[in-house]
Amino acid sequence: MIDIRYHFISLMAVFLALALGIVIGSSMAPSTSSKLVDAVKHQNERVDAVLAEYDRDHAVLGRLEQALSTIIPPLMQGRLDGHGVAIIQTGDQPESAKAAADAVVAAGGTVLSTTILTPAFDELSDEDVNQIRAEMPEQPSSDDGDIDLIRPLAAALRQGAPDGAQTDTYLSVLRRERLITMAGDYTRPVTLVVIVGGARVDTDLSPERMANRETTLINLLTGNGSHMTVVGGEAQGVVNSSIATFRNAGIATVDCLDRSIGKLDLVYALGGDRANYGVRTTADRLLPSSVEAGLTVVHVHSSDASATAASSAR
Repeated sequence: MIDIRYHFISLMAVFLALALGIVIGSSMAPSTSSKLVDAVKHQNERVDAVLAEYDRDHAVLGRLEQALSTIIPPLMQGRLDGHGVAIIQTGDQPESAKAAADAVVAAGGTVLSTTILTPAFDELSDEDVNQIRAEMPEQPSSDDGDIDLIRPLAAALRQGAPDGAQTDTYLSVLRRERLITMAGDYTRPVTLVVIVGGARVDTDLSPERMANRETTLINLLTGNGSHMTVVGGEAQGVVNSSIATFRNAGIATVDCLDRSIGKLDLVYALGGDRANYGVRTTADRLLPSSVEAGLTVVHVHSSDASATAASSAR
């Protein structure tokens, strides 16, 4: 399948050829100019062919996605019954966070909370970090400001808010400093967490610092004997990807949360089918192993039934 970047390169080549043809052709003999015009026409025909192929591929993918959106929900149904899930958005992809939430709900789970780490993290000076630390005197302090400011979020998700409190006091500090936005119930501890990464090309976030925060967050959630299941995911076409960071941190990943197959993968990864799922070349699997095993069983049973029917007919 042709990548959209290929189309841009082809179009740029055409415009360049056209510009050169106009500049050079104006100073050459008519026969030479005619050849340049023919070359430009040929380039235009090639671009038209590329765009037509892209349209065909896009149409096919649209039909496949529509078919999958019908087939996949029964495979997800009930997989997360009775489970609460926390979603944390580290990048600038709210649509991907919503896709993750939709998958959890479709599988019978409950999205207990949705937290966004904002670009304000990138604007903090050392003095700012120290002032915020002073508002959380009982929190441990380290040489890394990100660790000290992310630790309260990890602790709240792992332990829940103190008895009788609406939310953890330190989370309120982070919200007041506009480092996070919060929605949902933080009073109950969770064991399932989805981290939604990825950023657009013109992001307000620093991709490098975002990657450091994601690593810090994963380590705080999964370290010290934690029983949390953490899955990292993002949309298929995101430019600044978080998948490598998630993989290096040792958690399951899904590189196509915006696709039906990605929602299926997310649900099974939260259920314990740990792998690097998706459609990119860096993914290890497209389908969860338990789903593949079920399809194999169905195929074997169907083959047996066919053989039995054929034998009876004889």
